[in-house]
Amino acid sequence: MSGEDGGPAESLLVALNMRRNSAKVLIYMACHGEATSDDLESALGIGQPSVSAAIKDLDGRGWLATEQMRSDTKGRPRHKYRLSKAFDTIADEIERMARNRISEIEEGLRHLRFV
Repeated sequence: MSGEDGGPAESLLVALNMRRNSAKVLIYMACHGEATSDDLESALGIGQPSVSAAIKDLDGRGWLATEQMRSDTKGRPRHKYRLSKAFDTIADEIERMARNRISEIEEGLRHLRFV
């Protein structure tokens, strides 16, 4: 996946109010297991600030684990990212989010009929 449309999975995540770049990173991680920020930038065609924001978002959801990589050079530490739990578990959480959203929409439609 190199910056192209992520298809139905990406569209679902965006419809559930996930940022598009977070959705792209999550899908990439589900397919590839682990990645560095540089890997994500080049594979997804998004810049470093966007990758950092996506990583922060996914980490905040409890879906990402960060490992500091050893470096022989000075400078900023490098990190490797991976999913913090099995993707099936994350998919179950996403399914619950989708079902809750569907319930909210159905409730709104019921109320709309009485306006």
